[in-house]
Amino acid sequence: MKYAYGVMLLAGSFVQQDKARAARFIREAAANGPREAQWASGQMLLNGEGIPQDKCEALSWFRKSVEWRDPEIEFAHIDARYRREDLGHGNPVEQLSLGKMIRADLLRGDPGEDALWFQKAVERFREWGEKFKDCESQWYLACMYRDGVGVSQDNDMAIQWFRKAAQDGEWRVYSLEARLELGIMLRNSRGAFQNRWEGTKLLCGIAFQRQRPELKRRAISELKRT
Repeated sequence: MKYAYGVMLLAGSFVQQDKARAARFIREAAANGPREAQWASGQMLLNGEGIPQDKCEALSWFRKSVEWRDPEIEFAHIDARYRREDLGHGNPVEQLSLGKMIRADLLRGDPGEDALWFQKAVERFREWGEKFKDCESQWYLACMYRDGVGVSQDNDMAIQWFRKAAQDGEWRVYSLEARLELGIMLRNSRGAFQNRWEGTKLLCGIAFQRQRPELKRRAISELKRT
């Protein structure tokens, strides 16, 4: 309840916005979980939102959040296919975010800590992507290979994982993202990775969908390129 009320105060949703009170309620909730409250506490301390900026304490809360070990926890992208023993090993999306913040010097972590969180994120994304065909995990892993974040840059692996996300997710949110990125890579890659016909076909599909207007605009922009 405290966390939910803190979020309402922070956003000014149904109550008058008060970031200082929001920070107090969210931090009180974070003392014993939930994970979301711990992550939110870290963000508010990092940004100095409703509370004086403190990057050291922010890092402490971020670490608690990504190390959360509650077997009852359910992440937003997990559905009934997941068993309880597969949960409670830390949220890989937050592990990836924490690694990026440390690498970008937004937070001062321990030596090599960014690589540690990247490794944990890759392991969970790969496990969920292969074992449960989780579209979101497949998409994140593809992006990591495409951008060389936490892994060696590898277009072949990126294309493989984008393709899995595009196929396994049908027309879910991350499936649309994957189809767009896969289309762009296939059109713009060089050598063995290039397949302009397939890439164009994927982009045309995104251009005609109505679920995500912003993806539609990007697809049309890419198709206009020679």
